[in-house]
Amino acid sequence: MKSVEFGRASRFPHALLPVLLVVLPFFVSLSGLGTTFPRVAAQLQPNSDPSCSSWGQNRIDCFATGTDNAVWHTVWDGNSWSAWDSISGVVASGPSAVSWGQNRIDVFAAGLDKALWHDVWNGSAWSPWVSLGGIITSDPGCASWAPDRIDCFARGQDNALWHIAYWTGSGWSGWSPLGGIITSSPSATSLGPNELDVFARGQDNALWHIAWTGTAWTSWDNGPGGVLSSDPACASSGQSRIDCFARGTDGAVWHNYAVMGASGLTWNGWSSLGGAVGSGLSAVSSAPNLLNVFFIGANYALWENTWTGATWTGWTQTTSVTSTSSSSAVTVQVANSTEPVSFQAAWGSYGNGTGQFSIPTGVAVDSSGNVYVADTGNDRVEKFTGSGTFISQWGSSGTGPGQFDKPWGIAVDSSGNVYVTDTGNSRVEKFSGSGTFITQWGTRGSGPGQFSALSPVGIAVDSSGNVYVVDTFNYRVEKFTGSGSFLTQFGSGGSGPGQFSGPNSVAVDSAGDVFVTDAGIHVEEFAPSGTFTAMFGGNGTGPGQFTAAYGIATDSSGNVYVVDGANARVEEFTDSGTFLFQWPCATGACPTGAGSGQFNVPYGIAIASSGFVYATDISNRQVDEFSITSSTSSTTQLPTTGTSPVPGLNEIVTALQHNILLVVGAIVVLAAILTVVATRRPKSSQLAKGMTKGPQPGLIYCGDCGNQNSATDSFCGNCGHKLND
Repeated sequence: MKSVEFGRASRFPHALLPVLLVVLPFFVSLSGLGTTFPRVAAQLQPNSDPSCSSWGQNRIDCFATGTDNAVWHTVWDGNSWSAWDSISGVVASGPSAVSWGQNRIDVFAAGLDKALWHDVWNGSAWSPWVSLGGIITSDPGCASWAPDRIDCFARGQDNALWHIAYWTGSGWSGWSPLGGIITSSPSATSLGPNELDVFARGQDNALWHIAWTGTAWTSWDNGPGGVLSSDPACASSGQSRIDCFARGTDGAVWHNYAVMGASGLTWNGWSSLGGAVGSGLSAVSSAPNLLNVFFIGANYALWENTWTGATWTGWTQTTSVTSTSSSSAVTVQVANSTEPVSFQAAWGSYGNGTGQFSIPTGVAVDSSGNVYVADTGNDRVEKFTGSGTFISQWGSSGTGPGQFDKPWGIAVDSSGNVYVTDTGNSRVEKFSGSGTFITQWGTRGSGPGQFSALSPVGIAVDSSGNVYVVDTFNYRVEKFTGSGSFLTQFGSGGSGPGQFSGPNSVAVDSAGDVFVTDAGIHVEEFAPSGTFTAMFGGNGTGPGQFTAAYGIATDSSGNVYVVDGANARVEEFTDSGTFLFQWPCATGACPTGAGSGQFNVPYGIAIASSGFVYATDISNRQVDEFSITSSTSSTTQLPTTGTSPVPGLNEIVTALQHNILLVVGAIVVLAAILTVVATRRPKSSQLAKGMTKGPQPGLIYCGDCGNQNSATDSFCGNCGHKLND
């Protein structure tokens, strides 16, 4: 069937990218998963999509990840909802809950190592968390079609769907790929014994489907269609019907259902159920022909709509919470400061037209206030006035001068020249302010002036015109003249002072001090000579901490601004690393959204001399503009080790972050986006490019970049990495 677009077009579409769930690998240590903590009745501020399951008629158990990164739980017993309580653990994704029988619940989530972890309610107590291995880049989606049988699905590093299954007596199988290129977490359901249906959003933002028929997996199809801006949630209330739900581009809940016939599933078409969705959704059936759909609202409460068999009851709030984050507003009062951050404007939408973006990453501002944006997915640079009026664009896909293969970082010198990291081509290109190509430098390698695969990434220019470039997987920053002559480098792989385990972005202040975001959780500071001077940050959601430190910039007063992408906020520090304040919410992880002054997944940041701040949002596909006065607020000195809701977590993080975060941080973020945006949006009637037809025999995956290669190849055709190495 043709895909059906649902929801009216929005100025701020928030169809999510592959990175929506891979920017969350930095949350907290997985070691807490194996530790038993007391269950405490409390109120929850959810920090993930909900996942609900039913093991008996009129019994529903819902789960969500809290701001403490533990999994929390509430129960409908047929009469009322319980208070939220913690089942403990520390997870790096939303949970997936499934039941195969009476008084049995299995809960799954990703750990910091991005492996799939598992906890079980056996009728009387929760078991310790156990790792099932793998490296997943999404929330898991699990289903059961028989007693003692569970099938779990997740997106892998190659952005394909992967599968692992459990049989009592046989244990867990190994992970196996089911192909495809998906841009969301999967949702799995079963129509009956030995049948499975799995759904995920494709590159065209439509809902795609693959099924296990009892003997084999079908090909991917986009029969459900639509235009999704969230993960899907699908459930079956009988042996012949599947209902799927997702957030539309208007922010409401949309619904499509299919009935199984002789020729397969026949989809009815999308219709709106209204609501104002603050998260993804969960759907569950607790009785025949009964469906319950849940989401987390903007007030952090759990909301529910029920299909009774004849009609929808309408949205009602099931649980109440006390939010500790401010709601989005045009003027946001920030923590520890008497100065407001004022939202000015936002511009951009999804597409390849003028002023539109596929994946806006790096952003820079020249001395005249013009704004330059690296539109990574469209292989171009776009130039705007400071108020968002489109001026010009340049670049196209390719390897020639002035062409790009995933432009990423961008910087402007005092003369108005523009420097762009061409990540897929492992080089830096220099242009005039009008887009005229001037020169380029860099090749793939590890020598002076060379860059690793999937590099360079961040770039900055100092007041003397020297160019600093982040060479992520050579674990260093390289310094060049403005014409590309190599000057020096600093950094190496490791966890010591001045070493890196996943450098991303770089900024230089007026004194020549260099600031580099590393491993997603801290910032390292260097003197102009490259001598290490300080480090600040830490893993978490508290003041001065990060869970995904991406873009970084400095203002004329020397203050440092860091985009904390997974917490949907910007944090400001002094040049010595003292926390000043954050926005758009006053404290903690901020609510995600596309409203005025809100972020979904902020990435790049630039500060104009006028005091305006520009931040790209790779999920909302837009640039947000704020005005801010340099802070002179009083601050409280934070403990250098940070704080944690989990006993002993700081010690665990210190021990684990440097040998884990490289894989689950920079590699996953870069590789996932570069792989997905390598293709363009397909026609809705076609199989999305890269949507393969199930497991692919005779293929081998590159361990460096995730590319699929023939089993007879010795080296990866994408990055040159030696296979089976």
